[in-house]
Parts: sequence; C-alpha cells; structure tokens
Amino acid sequence: MKRIAFVALVLALAACSKKAADTGSGSGSASGSAVVATDTGSAMAAGSAGSGSAMAAGSDTGSGSAAAGAGSGSGSGSATAAGSDSGSGSAAGAGSEEKTEFDKLTHDQKADFMKKNVVPPMKAAFQKFDAKKYANFGCKTCHGKDPKATKWKMPNPKLPKLDFAALDAGKQEPKAAEFMAKVVKPQMAKILGENELDEAHPDGFGCLECHEKKK
Repeated sequence: MKRIAFVALVLALAACSKKAADTGSGSGSASGSAVVATDTGSAMAAGSAGSGSAMAAGSDTGSGSAAAGAGSGSGSGSATAAGSDSGSGSAAGAGSEEKTEFDKLTHDQKADFMKKNVVPPMKAAFQKFDAKKYANFGCKTCHGKDPKATKWKMPNPKLPKLDFAALDAGKQEPKAAEFMAKVVKPQMAKILGENELDEAHPDGFGCLECHEKKK
C-alpha cells in the first residue's frame, strides 16, 4: 500500500509540473510585440495581454498587411501595418508627395478653375504692372498662342527662359523679376492652395511652374 501511495504521489507531482510548464510557455500574461522594417516603410505591431507575437510589414504598393497572434492567456492580439512608398495603408504612411487639390482636377475642371480663379486676378495684376503690354491678357499670355496644340503644357518654352544667376544679380529684367517674385508667385500659390517655393517648401509653387530654366 505504501509503495502504491508513493507511486501515485510521484505521478501527481509530475502531472502538476507538466501543467505548470504548459501554462508558462507561449505568451502567458506578457504582451508580445514585433517591429518589422522594410525598404518602403516600417510597421509596428503589439500583442495585447495574453497574446502571442505578431508581425506586420509594409508593402511596395502601400497596402498594409495584418497578422494576429493568439495564446493561451486572456485574449488575442492583432497587428496593423503602416508605411509604404505611396503613403497608403491601414494607417498613416510615409512616402510620396501628395497631389495638390488642383492636380486632382480633371482637364475641364482645371480649365474652369483657371478661367474663374486665375485669369481675373492675374489680368488685373499684369495690367497694373504694364497696361499696354498686357492689354489683351488671357490664357494665351502664359500658355502660348495655341494652347490646345500643346495641350496646355507647362512650363511654356515660349516664355522667357530664366537665368537665376542673372536674376540674383539683377541683370535679367529686374523690374519684371521683382513683379513676378513679389506679386505673381505669391498670388498664384495662394490661388492654387500651395506654399510658395522656398527652403522650407522645396515642392512649393515657383518660377519654373511657368518658365523654363536657361541652360
């Protein structure tokens, strides 16, 4: 009887030890987390209490992926990927420059916008600067004699080409350059809902939106 009781005790202890080991393995009450960085972005995932590890990665196309970790604890965790070349995904992504509101318009919408919002104030500004030269200010003033043939392409090669060294030295049409810099550029940027081109805004509206650079 004593021998049988001893064997039963040993088996019971072994069973308890195995159960404790099973419970302690996996995630337990700790939260698992994973950070995966990719060439196109980064993604962070964190498991909740009682969850297993989770993995998430950004993709070339900007579509996020998600993975859920589960364990033997109180719940399951999930992960969401963020970050991609296109700036899209299931969360805020880092990547490409966003288009302006004007860029998103169709051709007809752009034409209508220009007629209503650009031509009137620019006509007034240019005619104030030189009433005689810009007496017939209109779309062709900036887009050329046959805008339809060039598909309204900008910058317009027919406009004066800019020599920035000469401009800085005040040697290329200084009065016109000052007018463009102080009146046209800031007004156009405001109308289009953009920042002016400067060191803080390298993608802002600048002279080369309309003019080509002199080579």
